Amino acid sequence: MGSFFKLFARRTDETPLESRLISLLLLAGFIGLLWRVPAMIALFIIGLTLLGLARASRSLLLRGVGYERRFSADHVFEGEQFTVWRMTANRSRLPAASIRIDDMAPKEFTLVAQAAQGEAPSPVLEWLHEKGKLGPDLTQLVALLPRERISRAALLRANKRGYYRFPDARVRVTDALGLADEDKPAGLTDDVVVYPRTYPRRGLPVENREPFGALSALRTLVEDNLRIVGARDYASGDEFRRIDWKASARRGKLQTRIHERASEPAVAVLLNVTTYEREWQGIAVESFERAVSVAASLASWADDQDWAVGLSSNGNAPNLPQSLRVRPRRAPRQLLHVMESLAAITAYPIFSFGLFLFNEQRYLPTTSAQIVVTPLVNPELIDAVRRLRAAGKRIAVITVDCPPPDIEGCCVRAEDVCVMRVDNVGNVGKVWSGE
Repeated sequence: MGSFFKLFARRTDETPLESRLISLLLLAGFIGLLWRVPAMIALFIIGLTLLGLARASRSLLLRGVGYERRFSADHVFEGEQFTVWRMTANRSRLPAASIRIDDMAPKEFTLVAQAAQGEAPSPVLEWLHEKGKLGPDLTQLVALLPRERISRAALLRANKRGYYRFPDARVRVTDALGLADEDKPAGLTDDVVVYPRTYPRRGLPVENREPFGALSALRTLVEDNLRIVGARDYASGDEFRRIDWKASARRGKLQTRIHERASEPAVAVLLNVTTYEREWQGIAVESFERAVSVAASLASWADDQDWAVGLSSNGNAPNLPQSLRVRPRRAPRQLLHVMESLAAITAYPIFSFGLFLFNEQRYLPTTSAQIVVTPLVNPELIDAVRRLRAAGKRIAVITVDCPPPDIEGCCVRAEDVCVMRVDNVGNVGKVWSGE
């Protein structure tokens, strides 16, 4: 009996209202049966019936209420703004007096504007949001009729490049009597990729060797399928797709198309993620981020010129067991692959950049122009560039936040080829450095 009455000695803010009511109803039923009071027994029966109905309605609402997010763009550039639409729907046949959606964005985003504010968080949460410990608060409190849905918009700004997953939201509903609430996860997995910032072009340090696109080659193992120079008799071993059916119909026998031997211009951006001579010295975050933006600007400009563009780096990305490498090619989604790789790259090198330059030559086309983007210049890098240029490689060096080395005029500062302003956002970078 003593433990029974201890339920009423607890503080009201520690015990849910429904539990306290159940305890009171049990006490009323016990007194009604003990002293045979019909009113107490009736209160016990009616109270338990209402509590059961409240719990059943809460369960139905929890199953019927849904929440989803939609993004105006899930691939944005650093500094760009995008809209998040948050749809809450009541698919049940009961009215929902209170639906609370606990939602939040990653802390790398900033809430610019919101169509309608929900319930204000606690002072502790407000302080955490202001100090940047938590991301923008997207919590909302709504009431919906049966079969009703509501949509609210929030404008977010991406502050830092990378891959970001929005945390799952929690849906909390309250029964019609307001006695208790229950929550469940919304089951959302939304990802947003933030590309690095790109800079507009300021000038070209040297002229391009191939201003008119692909050049005819004297010795090559690759033929340009878009350039047809004639036809010849079909020979055993010719590919079926190379048969010229119109010429075959005119001559009365199979003819095979002859393609011009050509060299496609290709640009390989080689990014050095090392910012200090010694690893224990740390990471120069600002210089590293600027180097990533310069590399993104180079890739964007090369893609605008319809050149085959690729990216390689001695850095690593999450869940990538080897160094980052996107081979130069001309494809509709090639720039997308390059930008996604730059969005995920980290400032932790796998091995030294000098060794990386020599190892990467076997993956690059022979006629490709190699552009080194580096925030650090050391003797190892200088020696590697000189040896590669002596071997006939077309290689140029763009330095970020450090003076360029004197290697026969092939090295320039990043400020000489692009306008590095933080207010430039979007795919507008057009930078080129080569011979």
